[in-house]
Amino acid sequence: MVYSAAQEGLLPGAFTRIRRDVPLKAVMATVFTLLSVIIMVHMGLLDLSRILAMAGQNFLLLYAGTAAALMRLEPKRTFRIVSLFCLAIVGVLLIGRGTEGMVYPVALFAIGFVLIHWRRPKQKRDNTG
Repeated sequence: MVYSAAQEGLLPGAFTRIRRDVPLKAVMATVFTLLSVIIMVHMGLLDLSRILAMAGQNFLLLYAGTAAALMRLEPKRTFRIVSLFCLAIVGVLLIGRGTEGMVYPVALFAIGFVLIHWRRPKQKRDNTG
């Protein structure tokens, strides 16, 4: 995922540089972040079960995004019905978890939305000229 984000230019500046098929700075930042989380869990500053619950929820949201894309892009009615069914299941599961767990994925979505629009070339953002 880090490689794809670097290759697509979704990461800030130096993190997009790929040498010898490796975005080294992006990988090192990811390793540093993961090691920091491991250390904080070991020190008792973070709760491992809560982190795993958030990760599971984020995968669930990724599945929902995939199902939504399938429903939007697939011309076959059968696949669209299956994707709608999957979205309904994800919706029920997320409602069962409550709104507290949605703060993190909503924040990630907002950051991604801002970064995508910020990095878009000016002529695409500006319809005046």
